[in-house]
Amino acid sequence: MIPDSGLIRRLQWAALGAKRAKILSTSTLHRLHENLNRSVKRAMARDKVRRNVVDLCGVPKGLPGRPSKSLTLDRARAALDAAEPAPLHAYVVVSLLVGARTEELRALQWSHVDLEGKPTADPPVMPSIQVWRSVREGWGHEDERSRRTLALSIRAIDALRGHHEAQERRRAACKPGWNPDGLVFVSEAGTALDAANVRRGLPAHRQGRRPRRDGLDAARATAQLRVVAL
Repeated sequence: MIPDSGLIRRLQWAALGAKRAKILSTSTLHRLHENLNRSVKRAMARDKVRRNVVDLCGVPKGLPGRPSKSLTLDRARAALDAAEPAPLHAYVVVSLLVGARTEELRALQWSHVDLEGKPTADPPVMPSIQVWRSVREGWGHEDERSRRTLALSIRAIDALRGHHEAQERRRAACKPGWNPDGLVFVSEAGTALDAANVRRGLPAHRQGRRPRRDGLDAARATAQLRVVAL
């Protein structure tokens, strides 16, 4: 009796899935299965294969995924409270409450910040920031699809106003040319921030490298600022 070629392929796919399940997470296995399924369906449409054996195979259970880096609501509130005396208090507030990426906030200029809005316009225009630039390598200006305007909450507006006043006092006390690009967030020397500047300026770094309930994990704080699980 000649074995069914489709059955052989199903066994091959099952063996491959069982092998990958030892090193990949369940969600990754599902994505691989979807990609293979889609590829074979396209091959069927071109008469390259007779049957889609991938569609007949189940997806094995893989390794558990990594722990989420998202902050819970309680930890986000604790991070906001812990950042009150920090130099980058406004940076933390805007990161958590607005949703801009950290590399976008480091490139944000005051000319792209509107703290007043136009409440009497029809329709009203809320206070906002224009996310048009990024410091990510290879990205100067965001492309048109990535550019966006993000509304500011009252807490973010208050934080940015206080930050602007403190920055103006700092500018007056420093030599001419301090922060020549008009950046919202800068180092003590008035230059653009990098990731290390951000980590040093966050409260978690000053408290030590171990994560605390009232702050951020200093080792991955810049990533945590982007994601809040509500």
